Amino acid sequence: MKCLICKCNFSSKKNIGTFLKLDKSLICDKCYHSYPLKINYSVIPLNKHLLYIYSLYPKPYFINSLAYSYEFSKLFSCIYFSFSNNDYCFAFDYFKLTQLKLDIFDDLSSFYDKDIYIICNYMAD
Repeated sequence: MKCLICKCNFSSKKNIGTFLKLDKSLICDKCYHSYPLKINYSVIPLNKHLLYIYSLYPKPYFINSLAYSYEFSKLFSCIYFSFSNNDYCFAFDYFKLTQLKLDIFDDLSSFYDKDIYIICNYMAD
């Protein structure tokens, strides 16, 4: 297979137990360790509701977003089943939480009477 980040060819080891299983890895081990996926989860209380923020990387990476597609699908399915249909979910590539954005999300959650979930690649300080 070809790594989606560094474009080198790599292969994964198969044994009798994993011979027929589909290989979910789209990146090589070197890139997997160079670009770690460290999910940060934070909950910020608003006036009546909560703001949930999931950031996927510890610092900004400029890589192919399909590289971690298997991990993303597991994360998104977990988040999807944790919130109800009454909640709002936003996805951002880069997110910096400021007081203005916090006030906007607070007004939005109060107006619609719903919790807010944010998924972003990188959360800036």
